[in-house]
Amino acid sequence: TGRENLIYFGSLYGLSGADLRKRVDEVMELVGLSELEAEDKLYEEYSTGMKARLSLARALLKDPPILLLDEPTLGLDPMSARKVRDLVKSLALRDGKAVIYTTHNMFEAELVCDRILLIDKGSIVTSGTPEELKNRISDIRTVVLQVRRGSGDLNTFLNKLAEVAVGGVMTEELGVDYLEIKFNVRSVEESLNKVMRLLTGGGLTANSFKVVEPTLEDVFIYFTGGKHK
Repeated sequence: TGRENLIYFGSLYGLSGADLRKRVDEVMELVGLSELEAEDKLYEEYSTGMKARLSLARALLKDPPILLLDEPTLGLDPMSARKVRDLVKSLALRDGKAVIYTTHNMFEAELVCDRILLIDKGSIVTSGTPEELKNRISDIRTVVLQVRRGSGDLNTFLNKLAEVAVGGVMTEELGVDYLEIKFNVRSVEESLNKVMRLLTGGGLTANSFKVVEPTLEDVFIYFTGGKHK
């Protein structure tokens, strides 16, 4: 059961007897497993979200001043992920714990972290608060295009677009008919004129396009030199 799991790990941490049982009850309450009446459920009956909470409870058994959490919301549904994020923020703000939180989700990083280190190929490429990082590319805007497949030479267009973009080109499938293309530019008017010429020259049809403010994802792509795949 979840309780037995925590008792086992607590004993490895040197806890025992009444102190161990009390601490197990405390951490299960803290992570919301008591609220779900999941203390004595079998682990194999736990949902993915409950397993994530149990992992966090294990990490809290010894009440460490520093928590290292490796993608704690990976595979969780949106509601479970939100609850885990809220709990992590509470541990930092209310209990004063230092939390080192690794994630590939830039949206999540901005929600949870007050300071971010971007790592590429094992090295820190830049760091700062979310706002500081976005301000470093404040002269950059993100262009999002939706291009209809089969309307022209898409591969040639993407290769030529990479020469116009700042920091690479990202693509995402939108069903079988459309491809979303996302890239950063500095001079919006000049760059869009080039992009429109490339579209026309490649015989491609753009279903829509928009220009948006940079996000942390854009910061990551800019500093790591992302390539289209």
